Amino acid sequence: IIPSVCADIAKVEGGSDAVIISIAAGVTLATLEGALPKGARVIRVMPNTPCLIGAAASGYSLGSTASSTTEHALHCRGLVSTIFGSVGLAMEVPSEHLLDAVTGVSGSGP
Repeated sequence: IIPSVCADIAKVEGGSDAVIISIAAGVTLATLEGALPKGARVIRVMPNTPCLIGAAASGYSLGSTASSTTEHALHCRGLVSTIFGSVGLAMEVPSEHLLDAVTGVSGSGP
């Protein structure tokens, strides 16, 4: 389903300048960046179920384009913090591979 969704996003005017936030478990930033229009800023977030009661602990990692400039990185961090901070904590994980650990510890995996 991810390739289909990415293809739909690619058809949208301005899609190459979009900020895409993914909560798809196991789908890497590289996979998303490869399937989306060049220039799309991708952020991978792993929220957990306590978000339903405002007590979430969400880890996130910025893709290469999302962190390519200080301006992009600040914008993307602010966006994720606003959205996921509204239902709990949103913390940046310095390396995407560490999201697997966050998922295991926070209980956001299947």
